[in-house]
Amino acid sequence: MKRVLTLLLAASWVAVICWFSSQAMQETTQQTYEVIVRLGLATKSELILSTDPSIVFLIYLARKGAHLLLFMVLGGFVTLAFFSVTRRRGLRLVMPAWLISGLIGVVDEVHQHFVPGRIMQFSDMALDAGGALLGVLLSWMLISVFVAIGQYMKKEKRKLDEVRRG
Repeated sequence: MKRVLTLLLAASWVAVICWFSSQAMQETTQQTYEVIVRLGLATKSELILSTDPSIVFLIYLARKGAHLLLFMVLGGFVTLAFFSVTRRRGLRLVMPAWLISGLIGVVDEVHQHFVPGRIMQFSDMALDAGGALLGVLLSWMLISVFVAIGQYMKKEKRKLDEVRRG
């Protein structure tokens, strides 16, 4: 059951990414503005009318940060799913999870090429791959910690059982 849930989680996140990248440029621009306004970093009128380099840079950071965050989460979910299915660890877990997540980023950017007002950018592919790598590594570290805790607890339980039988 855990395997199916982790696979569904990763697949669902791919669908979320696909939904975001299927939106026209005007929609994504509005979403970017809404996030910046909700965070209290600027007002909507500042965002729309400003040529202030700091506002332009803020918009740029928000858009590129979205790539990083979306693919960091994807990398984590793919790592979790891959681990639950294969039980691999180390590079045998990290490399395939990163490659799968990175390839999804490439496919996503190619897909954006066909969306009105959107373009395919190699810099976004690199951000997607970087975000995926961060997510894969964070997830791998968490998995390693939980596996180590589980092994320690099993070892301690065996010791306790031996003492009780003893």
